[in-house]
Amino acid sequence: MKIVNKITLYLNIIFSDRTFLGRPHKIALLPSQTTIKLVDAESREELEEISADIAHREVHPQAIYKRQDTNGRMLTYQCISLDLNSKQAILKQTADSPLFTVAVTESETSSLTVLTDPVKLPLLFSQVSEVDDCQEYLTLSLSFGEVKHITSGYSLMTQIYEQTCLNKRCLNYKEPLPKERRCPLCSKLTRKAVIVKTLSEEKFEQPFRTQFSAPMVKLAINSSARQYLQHNALETRTNLTRSGEPIPPGYQQLWEYSSTLIAIHSFGHQIMRALQLVARVDPKQVNFTVVKELGENNNYTGYFYDTSDGGNGAAEAVFKHLPKLASAARAIARDCNCDTGCAKCLIQHGCPDGNIALLKQIGLLLLDAIATPDV
Repeated sequence: MKIVNKITLYLNIIFSDRTFLGRPHKIALLPSQTTIKLVDAESREELEEISADIAHREVHPQAIYKRQDTNGRMLTYQCISLDLNSKQAILKQTADSPLFTVAVTESETSSLTVLTDPVKLPLLFSQVSEVDDCQEYLTLSLSFGEVKHITSGYSLMTQIYEQTCLNKRCLNYKEPLPKERRCPLCSKLTRKAVIVKTLSEEKFEQPFRTQFSAPMVKLAINSSARQYLQHNALETRTNLTRSGEPIPPGYQQLWEYSSTLIAIHSFGHQIMRALQLVARVDPKQVNFTVVKELGENNNYTGYFYDTSDGGNGAAEAVFKHLPKLASAARAIARDCNCDTGCAKCLIQHGCPDGNIALLKQIGLLLLDAIATPDV
């Protein structure tokens, strides 16, 4: 089906039933994206089913894949083969280790047709703020667009928790410095932190490509909100440094990534956790990615997009119910007993951005600022 025909069909469905937004089952007849079955190499048991674009990143040949079993245990697998013709990935269970793989993927989202006027939502970072006087805000835009993913290879990585220098200007930055109280080069105090090393890099003979058209929601915050987040991140970094204690692994990202990137990326993942509770949306029907805006430092935008070619209603659910979703996501994050985010409240299988720049507490700043008031 050509893109223009998809848009016409999509708009006819929306405007023929004004109650459609937030009810994704209304367009179940639209064509779905290809799915891949994950099969255990020994038992031949079907473990789960994921979309093709996620499979390209998560279960490409030699990929290390982690999943929870029915008892909640985290199991480690390695992909033996990915056959797109039979739509199967064969996985072999292995012993747990610090090794992991990161796919090299280029993602692109582009808006083709605007479906509604943008919606501006105030961000109440302080309880004493008034809505009319609030200078921080979040803008949502709903459009029909195109999503492209090209996975060209992967890196085999490992990680250790060791004393290191966290001064980005130092040549010893993120280099192991066991038993060194101060960095030998810059004299800064060392801290225990996660050090990630690349062991090898591999390229595929033929890159995996995914391209489809679907509704998407663009999420952006204004400069005042970005300044607030940056100030909060700097304050948190200062407090952690003054304590003299090892930097917790999750908080280490405050030294490595923009506070805006961490906030928007974490917020997007947390919202996805709540979709099934608020809007009856299957988590497999939607994905989220973050894009750096050209020409502006520290400015990122997020995109929720349907994972079905032609659409399935998930993006509209985000557009209509975001404050309610933020309330539910906030409850999920706070009820989770992890410190900085885990697979239950933050980490998302199939994340196009590789689950980097995620911190539960920074995402909670946005969730608290936009959530509907507690009753």
